[in-house]
Amino acid sequence: MAKRKKWTKEEIFILKQYYGVIHYTEIAKILNRSPNAVKVKAHKLKLKSDLPRGRKPLLLKQHIETY
Repeated sequence: MAKRKKWTKEEIFILKQYYGVIHYTEIAKILNRSPNAVKVKAHKLKLKSDLPRGRKPLLLKQHIETY
């Protein structure tokens, strides 16, 4: 079993800022964590996402790719 990496205050801050704004898989890339780890931590923090399920809107996808 892989050792779990403790979440830092900075990572939690980033998660809170971006969860629901960009897709959790993109947050996972930023934080160098698995998408599942991001989803689980967001759930534990009771964060909600208003992003539509399924494909990302094209404008959002283009915005993410520029950064």
